[in-house]
Amino acid sequence: MKDISLGRDFSPSVNVGSSSVHGQGIIATHAISKDQRVFVFHGLRIHSPYVPEAGLFSSLFPNALGMNDDVWVCPESKENLGTFLNHSCDPSGYVGHGMIIRALRPIKRGEEVTIDYSTTEGDQYWSMTCHCASPKCRGTLYASNTPYWKRASQEQTV
Repeated sequence: MKDISLGRDFSPSVNVGSSSVHGQGIIATHAISKDQRVFVFHGLRIHSPYVPEAGLFSSLFPNALGMNDDVWVCPESKENLGTFLNHSCDPSGYVGHGMIIRALRPIKRGEEVTIDYSTTEGDQYWSMTCHCASPKCRGTLYASNTPYWKRASQEQTV
């Protein structure tokens, strides 16, 4: 595992290691209790209105997390734990108040800390093909505020 959990990201409970979801991920080095703080997601705040050209924003800022409809936080370097926060349709973590990543349930040592990206995305045009391989995998993700009718029309064009 690469030891990058220093500075503002410091957490004695996680480090970066090989991910079964995608490349590298955030791996628990100790057991983490439900609702325990894992790390603070921080970075550059980007203010941008909705961009109807689906995929444009996420292709420019693939690791950004939405704070609300038009503000995202983007990890500014590869030395930021947020860069390695992967998605799962059966997540082990969630984004709490203050952009604090917390354990959604008890996380075992060696298990990856993941979140459900759709719960943080504010761009109603956003969607993503999922490769999490969880038995609960939804296949395609949409922003949690995407109306059902919009999801249905997006699915027909895919």
